[in-house]
Amino acid sequence: MIKVDCRDVESLKYKMSIYVSDSVLAVPALKSHEFLLSPIDDDKKIDNADVIASIKEFLYAMGEAKNFDVTEHENVILIKSIQRKSRDSN
Repeated sequence: MIKVDCRDVESLKYKMSIYVSDSVLAVPALKSHEFLLSPIDDDKKIDNADVIASIKEFLYAMGEAKNFDVTEHENVILIKSIQRKSRDSN
């Protein structure tokens, strides 16, 4: 199972979970500030790199790619606002 932290992109969480789950052939489960992806077939594993690539594709299609950074930290995929990061560093 893969956890995707969407705190900085809450408004797109639902659409993103559908797009990504279709892309990597997974079952999404929505939670408060995140969504989880489980493989459709228990014998297969979801590749984190594929999930990250799919999230980036989705953000690009929504015109939001330059506003968010997508990284992995301790088996959680994080979507962080670049604008907030730059404001915090000032």
